[in-house]
Amino acid sequence: MGLVSVWSCQTVVDYDDDDFVPQLVVHSFFAPDSTWEVHISQTKSIFDSNTDLGIYDAKVSVVDVTTQQNFDFYHTEDGVYKTTHNPLPSHVYHLLVQDQRLGIAQAIGSVPRVDHISVSASLNNNMNGDEYLNISLTSDSGQSESDTYFAWQLIEYRGGKPNPKDMESGVVQLPEETTPFGITTTTRNLENLNFLPSQDFDKSVIDSIPSDIVQEVLEDLELENLSNNAAIKLVAISKDLYDYYETLDVTQSSIQSSSIQSNQLYDSNIINGTGIFGGYKETIIRF
Repeated sequence: MGLVSVWSCQTVVDYDDDDFVPQLVVHSFFAPDSTWEVHISQTKSIFDSNTDLGIYDAKVSVVDVTTQQNFDFYHTEDGVYKTTHNPLPSHVYHLLVQDQRLGIAQAIGSVPRVDHISVSASLNNNMNGDEYLNISLTSDSGQSESDTYFAWQLIEYRGGKPNPKDMESGVVQLPEETTPFGITTTTRNLENLNFLPSQDFDKSVIDSIPSDIVQEVLEDLELENLSNNAAIKLVAISKDLYDYYETLDVTQSSIQSSSIQSNQLYDSNIINGTGIFGGYKETIIRF
């Protein structure tokens, strides 16, 4: 099951003169369970009325630094470039985008590994007899991986496959957050998850989804019980992707106000351009 992500493929930049120089805008969210896509466009000045910012004739390739294998991408439509290959966990990838007019943009990214994370969940009853869900996550690795962030969510799981109709609940909060766990709107976008840095997995992490949230999930998804119809989805993202989503809200506000330059909008790992080249991985755990 792939993760649907939403991003802006164009960036508005406000200048007081005519010295604006467009940059490549590169967005690629990649995971082992789906083939690669790279969206390529360009920044534009606020004075530019052009609405077609797609780049249709760029040369796009990715080198697997781990194996030295090269993957070429082909343009499909609207600045979207694809390949028939899937990325692999723990492999390091080098993206290269070449455009005759805007130059060369590049980035380094990887898919986080999750095989060292053990997840268990159990249904329990409170004093009123209502069910709540306890979740335990434990790292089997003796080393801290500071470039990975984790979150998890309760999803519907019927017929051996996750249901596209996902319901979030009990998502991990960052250490500085004290907001109680709770249900958010039905979505599968990364920016709506709160992630825990992998350094916190030096020992087990415990989460508890309260009975009122469990009941709301049951009612909203029209389930009789969780034990046979639900699962935990563990989501891991790279630090580059985490940094991007952390500043995405600020970016969108800045774009609307048209007050800052594109390279100041959000944390970008694109060299000679803007955007994001980041990996993620989802794993489904039954309980």
